[in-house]
Amino acid sequence: MIESIHRLISGREARDKLAPTLSLCRGYLTLSEEGERPATALIPPQWLGELGGVRISINDGSERPMQDGLQRLGKTSLGDVESLLVFNGLGALTFAASSWLRVGRGVFEMTWVATDPATDLMSGRPLDDLAVHGHLHYGYCRRLGLEMSPLSESKVHKSLLGTTSVRVNSAKQGWLSGRDDVKAGAIRGLYPVNYWSAEALVEMKALGIVWPADLQVGVGLNRIDAAAQLLIESGNPALRRFIRFGST
Repeated sequence: MIESIHRLISGREARDKLAPTLSLCRGYLTLSEEGERPATALIPPQWLGELGGVRISINDGSERPMQDGLQRLGKTSLGDVESLLVFNGLGALTFAASSWLRVGRGVFEMTWVATDPATDLMSGRPLDDLAVHGHLHYGYCRRLGLEMSPLSESKVHKSLLGTTSVRVNSAKQGWLSGRDDVKAGAIRGLYPVNYWSAEALVEMKALGIVWPADLQVGVGLNRIDAAAQLLIESGNPALRRFIRFGST
């Protein structure tokens, strides 16, 4: 049994090394209940230099140079921002923030994206930063194939004419909790790196998730290694479509 697990782990690690991927961290947090803070609060200052941001789009407007966009954010109330996108010099998305009004005013979904292996996000550091930056309710980090959209976590399809479209797989986009109220402990699924609140732990207990005997889960950042991932997959067959340890 142990040798079999080791073979599976080795095979998975080899596959992950061969397939080019991007790393992604997504967090849901409250920055302000009133929305009176300046919109620059959406970008933790310690990340400005690491985002590699060259251009920025605010509320789905046209892209503008990063410095101009930051100046505009400084004059904009946090409550007036619906979406924010940051792109690097190659035009790739590196950061996104959007208002999560379904849950409550002042709650935002924030996403970091890195395609450069030197800026691997799988340590979970963005989530630690968010926990200091605001009231973090829930978050996770995962790898995605380069053919996947970091915003929808679904595959991007290219037509013969060169146009692109994203087909959202509802099974993958659903929430394990059956709802998206992160304040009440809702979670999207199980990932290699997870940030759970006390409410999320209660929610997962109610869902009947079976954990490996030696895996300690608690409030805050929880990393699940390859061996534990295999045991979680085998112990929770009914939840398989919500277990997202891979890059697809």
